[in-house]
Amino acid sequence: MLPAGKTPVIGMVFAVAAFLGNVVHRLRFRAVTDFLDFYVGSAHSPAFNMADVFVVGGVG
Repeated sequence: MLPAGKTPVIGMVFAVAAFLGNVVHRLRFRAVTDFLDFYVGSAHSPAFNMADVFVVGGVG
């Protein structure tokens, strides 16, 4: 468990890192590639990338 003072900083670092990762991909490849795509039987989750994971984790 993190001390209360560190939690918002870590969340902001995650969100900013995700933003910068998406910006770099957008500038370099002209698109952000979603590369995690899961199937369980016939059920399908939306495709996402690690930047999405960091944004959700940082904001959460």
